[in-house]
Amino acid sequence: MFWRYQPLARTVSCTIGVYDSGFTNDANAAAFAVYTSLTGAGSPGAATQMTTDWLFTGVQSLLTTTAGLQVAGSHLATTTGTIASTSAVPIYTPAVVSKLTGLAGKKYRGRMYVPIMLGNETAVDAGGSLGTPLQTQIQTTWNVFLLSQNASSFPARLLHDTTTTGVLGPNPITSLLCRPVTGIQRRRRSRGA
Repeated sequence: MFWRYQPLARTVSCTIGVYDSGFTNDANAAAFAVYTSLTGAGSPGAATQMTTDWLFTGVQSLLTTTAGLQVAGSHLATTTGTIASTSAVPIYTPAVVSKLTGLAGKKYRGRMYVPIMLGNETAVDAGGSLGTPLQTQIQTTWNVFLLSQNASSFPARLLHDTTTTGVLGPNPITSLLCRPVTGIQRRRRSRGA
């Protein structure tokens, strides 16, 4: 999933796993299904859910086929935000959206650092807390997305290594939860040099 912050010409991305329930082995169909869910009415990529500073630019996918091959696909189309904004939330201040499954434990949860495309910078205080109205808005958009995605032939899944978790196959994502505090994305660092 890709968004572009126009004032700084920066692209932001986040990931979510999906399951090819129809065994189509079609990476373009997977990308289109996610794109459709993200740009539907009330979803995070819909024009009415972004300020004019933001563009939703599409989805790229990497699908592992039933034969074990990895196939790339994409659906790239631009949606421009339509909400007027006087001062957008800075691009480096993402909302944290947790991916939850029906299973207990840390290994059955994930998270995404998503851009805050709604509201003005005054909706986030100096300590990084989201105001309740903004948090509720973000939560609602991701709820709409998940409902649509799980109704498609490519339902959302939490992908993880089966050898470390002991669980066969990807786990269904049952809910997405917008956290009340913004996050800082930690990047992996190479050790040694």
